Amino acid sequence: MGASYPGAQWRGWYEYFPWEDARKGPPALAPLRAALEGWAGEEPTRRARLAWLFPAGEGWNEELVLQRYELLWEAGLLPEAMRKTQAHVLPGTGLEMTHDHRRILATAIARLRAKIKYRPVVFELLPKEFTLLDLQQSMEALAGQSLHKPNFRRLIETQNLVEETGELASGLAGRPAKLFRFRAEVLAERGLSGRSCRWCVKSLKMCKSFLVPLFFKKAAKRLGLGNAVVTAPGVFRSFLKKSCTKNFCEY
Repeated sequence: MGASYPGAQWRGWYEYFPWEDARKGPPALAPLRAALEGWAGEEPTRRARLAWLFPAGEGWNEELVLQRYELLWEAGLLPEAMRKTQAHVLPGTGLEMTHDHRRILATAIARLRAKIKYRPVVFELLPKEFTLLDLQQSMEALAGQSLHKPNFRRLIETQNLVEETGELASGLAGRPAKLFRFRAEVLAERGLSGRSCRWCVKSLKMCKSFLVPLFFKKAAKRLGLGNAVVTAPGVFRSFLKKSCTKNFCEY
């Protein structure tokens, strides 16, 4: 890569979107929110977008990466929006990228965050053999949130999505960790049986428990289910069964 593009290097995507990273606690949104408040003024539409994308309390939707980026760009708070004015860049707005590449990256992050809810795409981003810590850190990197280690491991093991290889990871400090691999038979079984919702329900269950519970509360309200989806997975499964366009959900 370096030979073809001198000076190029790999960087974490949260260096470009620091407001999306809550793995070590809530990001410092106060300066951004204050600047957006000044930009929005008393204009109703702007204030509504601000409340939706940068809520002061609960209600953060991790899938709205692109919408948050575009709001910051429209408010003139990003380096890309200041190229002609040379104005002072607000701290905490991330690294600049050429052309509209940061917008493209925002789209990719949003699509990945949405896709992990209905497809085991995380295993496509891992080597064939991995430790459970590798898996957890990959999920955290995608979601931008920290996960409770014991609960996460218990869920992954009970879902039968992975299996031990019988080998141990080498080159790690401390006690050697067991290596696992993704059980591809899960997808094969789904394809042979004609049942396409098995992973969907499992992934939704995972996200409900660990990643984005607030998203499901909001979704439940929109569906007229109140908070039932949070406490009764069967209610949501019933909804999936009724709304499945292929009409063969096993749940």
